[in-house]
Amino acid sequence: DAAAVSEGETAAFAVRLSAPSGSAVEVSYASADGTAAAGSDYTATSGTLRFEPGETEQTIAVPTIDDATAEATETFAVELSSPSGATLADGTATGTITDNDEAPTLSVDDAAAVSEGETAAFAVRLSMPSGAEVTVSYRTVDGTTQAGLDYVAADGTLRFGPGETTRTVAVATLADEQIEGTEEFTVVLSAPSGATITDASGTGTITDDAARRIGLVNQVVLPEVGRALAFSAVRCRLDQVLAGTAPQSGSVVPTPRLSLSPEQRPGRRWEDGAGVRQPTLEQAFDDSLFLMQSQEGKGEDGGGRFAAWGCADYQNLGGGGPGNVNWDGDVSSWHVGADARIGAGLLAGVSVSRSRGSFDYQGAGRSQGVGVGGYELGLASIHPYLAWSVLPDLDVWGTAGHAWGQLQIVDDQAGAFHTSPATLDSGMAGVSGRLLSRGATTLRLKGEWALAQLDVASAGTAFDAATMNMRRLRVGTEVSREHVYASGVSLTPWGELGLRHDGGDGETGAGLELGGGLRYLDREAGLTVEGHGRWLTVHKGTLREWGFGALVRFAPGTGGRGPSLSLMPSWGDTASGVQRMWERGATDPLLYDAPGARLEAQFGYGFTPFKAAGVLTPYGGVSVAREVARGYRLGGRLAVGRAATVSLEAERRERLAAAKVHALMLLGTVQF
Repeated sequence: DAAAVSEGETAAFAVRLSAPSGSAVEVSYASADGTAAAGSDYTATSGTLRFEPGETEQTIAVPTIDDATAEATETFAVELSSPSGATLADGTATGTITDNDEAPTLSVDDAAAVSEGETAAFAVRLSMPSGAEVTVSYRTVDGTTQAGLDYVAADGTLRFGPGETTRTVAVATLADEQIEGTEEFTVVLSAPSGATITDASGTGTITDDAARRIGLVNQVVLPEVGRALAFSAVRCRLDQVLAGTAPQSGSVVPTPRLSLSPEQRPGRRWEDGAGVRQPTLEQAFDDSLFLMQSQEGKGEDGGGRFAAWGCADYQNLGGGGPGNVNWDGDVSSWHVGADARIGAGLLAGVSVSRSRGSFDYQGAGRSQGVGVGGYELGLASIHPYLAWSVLPDLDVWGTAGHAWGQLQIVDDQAGAFHTSPATLDSGMAGVSGRLLSRGATTLRLKGEWALAQLDVASAGTAFDAATMNMRRLRVGTEVSREHVYASGVSLTPWGELGLRHDGGDGETGAGLELGGGLRYLDREAGLTVEGHGRWLTVHKGTLREWGFGALVRFAPGTGGRGPSLSLMPSWGDTASGVQRMWERGATDPLLYDAPGARLEAQFGYGFTPFKAAGVLTPYGGVSVAREVARGYRLGGRLAVGRAATVSLEAERRERLAAAKVHALMLLGTVQF
C-alpha cells in the first residue's frame, strides 16, 4: 500500500498475501528514488520479508529525513521482487513526503556607504535554502540622489538556484565636481516567485570625498580670502596721507619716543610662574586699538613729524563658484604702524597687522544646506611702506608685505578638523592726483595695482598643498569737502566711485565699488579719527562684498607738550635695563609683568612749569595681565632738553593669591 508522511516521520508500507499459505512465503524489497532522494529525504531500505504459514500481512518501514530546506511534496517507491511460494500481483508502492518547513522569505540589506565613483553592493537574502528555483525583481529609486547624475539606474531579476540563499545587486555611483552632502537612494524588490518578501527596500548611501571637496573649496574661497587680507593692510593710513591730512614737510627734526613691543609668533604660548596662560596676541588686538605718541615736531595739520597710528577694518564676503559651492563669511583686521617724514614730501613707515578670516561653505542648488564646513585663516603680517609727493598735486606710494599664520578647516560631513601653515606675500603700488580744487572741495583720481600669493601647506591626506595667485587693478575718483570750524576742528565727508578688475585665481572680472566716509581732524591736538565704508555694487561673477573701517592717528604737540595717550599690548620681557634690575630683586615672585603678554595703558599731559627749558609730564597708568595680575602707577617725568630725563613713580602691584606690593622708583636717563 502507498504511504504519506511529513518530513521526519516513518513511512509504513503494508505487504499482504491474498490468502494464508500452508508453507512459508518470502519476497525481497528495496526503496527507490522518485523526486525524493535517498540520504537527503529518506533512508534507503532493503531486505526480505518472510510470511510463516498462516500469516497474511507484513510491514516495511522507511524513515524520512527532516531537513531545513523548503521543498515541494516529494515521492519515492518501495519495490517487491523475487517472490518464493507466491506470485506478485502489485510489486510497487509509492511513499509521499510532505515538507514541514515554512515557505522561504526574501529581504534586501542596506548597502555599506560608498564614496562617489565606487559601487554600492546590496545583499538580497533568502531566509532558507529552497529545493526549487526562486526569482525576484529589483529596481533603483531616487532619494536625495538623482539617477544619471549621482548613480547609474539599475533594474532586473535575481534567480536563486536550489540551495542558494544570497545574491547581490551592484549599483555604480558617479563622481562629479559638486559640493554635496551625504545622499541616498534605494533598491526595491518586487514580484517574487517561490518565496515571499519580508523587507523589500535597501538604502544606498553616497558620501562626498572629503579631500576632493576641500580641494575644490580651496580653489573657490582661498583666493577671495587672500585678496581681502592682502590688499587692505596699509590702505587706511595711505588714504589718509594722500587725502591731505598727513603731516607736511618742514617740521623741526624730533627726538621720537616710539616703542613697539615684540609680538608673539603664532602658535607660541607664554605662561607666568604659576603656569597660567597669558593673553594671546589675537585676544589683545581684538579688545583694543592702541595709540602711541610722538614727542616733537609739528606739521601744518598740527600733527608731529613722527606719528603712530592704528586702524581696524571689517569686510563681509560671500559668493558661489565652480562645484556648486556657496560660501560667506567675514574678514577683520587690526593694523598699527609708525611713520616719519624723511625730507620734503617723503613718508616712510611700517605697519604690523593681525587679521582673521572666517567663512562657512556648503553645497548650493540641489545640495543646498548640506556639506557644511568652516574655514578660519589667521595671519600676522608686517608691511613697510613709502609715500612720495612727486608734484604738489601728484603722489605715489608703494608697500610690500609678508604674513604668516595658520589655516583651520572644520569639515562637518567628514567630522574632521585640519590645520595647515599658511603664508601670504603681497605688493601694492598706487598713484593719487588732484584733478580739481575749488575752495574746500577736492576731486582726486586714484589708481592702484596689487598682487599677492597665498601658500597653504598640505594637510596629509586631508588636502593637497595649494598656491593661489591674485591680482587687482583699480581706478577711482574721490570727492571730498572740508568743513573748518572756528575752534580749528574740521570735518571732511568724502565719497568714492571705483572700477576694479580682479585677475588670477578665484572670482575674476570687472566690478564697480562705491565708498565713502567722514574724517575728523583736530590740528591743535594732532588727532585724526576717520570712519569709512565700501560696497561692491556690481561684479562679473557671484562675489558679494562690503565692509567698513576706522582709523585713529595721534601725534600730540611740540616738545612733548599737551596730552599723550597709549594703550599698548606687549609680549615677552620688555623691561629696560634699570627697571629690570629693580624688578629682579626680592619681589621677583610677585611680578605682574613676568615674561608673557600684557596690556599697558598710560595717560599724561606735558607742560612747561618754569621759564627754564624743560617739560614736566604728570602721568598715570594701568598694567593688566589677564586673570593673573594688575598694577597701578602715578608719577611725573621731567625732560630737560633732549638728552636728560628724570622720573619719579609710585606703583601698586596686585597679584592673585599673593600679597600686594608697593614700590617707589626714581629713574634717570641720559642720551648721548
